[in-house]
Amino acid sequence: MANKQCPHCGHLNPTAAALCGECGQSLPVGRPCPGCGFTDNPSRAAYCIQCGASLRRRSLIPFIWLGGLALVLLLAGAIVLWQAGLFEEWVSGWFAPSVGRPATATIVSLVEETYEATLHALTTSPPTHTPIPSSTPTQSPSATPPPTATQLPTATPPPTATLPPTHTPSPTPCAVAVYGAFSRVWQANADQLGCPSSAGKSGVWMAEEDFQRGRVFWREDNDKIYVLYSNGSWERYDDIWREGDPVFTCGTQSSPPTPLRGFGKVWCTYSNVRQGLGDATNSEWGEYGAVQDFSGGLILQTGSGRIYIFYSDGTWRQ
Repeated sequence: MANKQCPHCGHLNPTAAALCGECGQSLPVGRPCPGCGFTDNPSRAAYCIQCGASLRRRSLIPFIWLGGLALVLLLAGAIVLWQAGLFEEWVSGWFAPSVGRPATATIVSLVEETYEATLHALTTSPPTHTPIPSSTPTQSPSATPPPTATQLPTATPPPTATLPPTHTPSPTPCAVAVYGAFSRVWQANADQLGCPSSAGKSGVWMAEEDFQRGRVFWREDNDKIYVLYSNGSWERYDDIWREGDPVFTCGTQSSPPTPLRGFGKVWCTYSNVRQGLGDATNSEWGEYGAVQDFSGGLILQTGSGRIYIFYSDGTWRQ
């Protein structure tokens, strides 16, 4: 704690000193604590450093408020007495007692009583403000509406018989994926072609040749010959021509040209092929294409982009 400075000579004295050790003058005493009586509190301290009690002076505002309230009540009582005609009785009490009041009850005595009551209120600590609980408004019961007329239930028509939904089997996913270029064609013919039995192949070397009433294909990957007739039917044959065999199986090249090698071997060997196709209209040619076999047929795409669909029932379409 800081030393106590003498206000007369400025000498610093111990905190508990009552007289200045330099000039002998009395030293000021600190603010006394109303709680514990400690007197060495700093002059500007808000709380006692010994017990922590508040050192603030009570505000005069509550006392002024109570005095004003008492004055207002006194004036209101005087007005009420004036309006009720009792003021004359009070005046007459100076000389004679009034009805219902002792003879000593004069205006002077009333003022003295009022003064004592006001003085007692000013010297008494203001009451602690207790918040008045807000009253919860009770909601009045709403008017009960008159009962509405109850309508008779209308006749409900008998329920109509509901047919059970027809079960539509969902397509079974195929174990082998459809070749990308064939996906749209396969979706339109999935019921007949079924799922792929092998993966799609691109870059397959194949030979082609046109005839009067159809076309012939040869696939190098399986060495098969496919005969397509103009009436919408098709047949498959093994390529039985081998290297070293005559190029022309039946005779020499003529006009129209006679099919040679594998095409000529099938055309010359099977009379139904020869009669069904007729004569060749051009010479065979080769190109790379794409194929994929299905459980119900196959799809073939030529190098020019034409797609042929072969069904297992012996029909084909382009």
